Amino acid sequence: MRSAFFIALLIAAVILASGCVSNGRVPFPDSMNASSTGSQPPAVEKVIEISVMNVSADKGLYHSAGVMNLSAVVWSNSRVENAKVRATGINGRMNLEQTVNLSEGENIVSFAYALPRCNVCGGISAGTYVMSCEASYGNLTSSNSTSVQIVQ
Repeated sequence: MRSAFFIALLIAAVILASGCVSNGRVPFPDSMNASSTGSQPPAVEKVIEISVMNVSADKGLYHSAGVMNLSAVVWSNSRVENAKVRATGINGRMNLEQTVNLSEGENIVSFAYALPRCNVCGGISAGTYVMSCEASYGNLTSSNSTSVQIVQ
């Protein structure tokens, strides 16, 4: 029984060795073997990266009820479709979102926001506020912020 098993194992090893290995290389299908077709090996899927490089406002000082123009510079290492860019600030009062297609390199995403009045009814006090922008695509997110001052 042992000798039959040993002979069968030896035969299987010889068959596998002669059929699977030639010239010291393991053969791959033509689609994976660049040397057999002269073509390039299959492309490796590129890892997407995004980053909010800068956030800026058109002014540093705003009067209540004025319009603030906010710009975010969003960098991407490749073309990305349907990325989300969100601008938030003023204690949760500003919450704007755009769906954008990013090209490779720097992309500028702009937002315009009518500021609330600085009084009890408007819900904010005069002061310095942080404006943030967040870019997201799939499970990737990046954010950056700037500060502006709002007066009466």
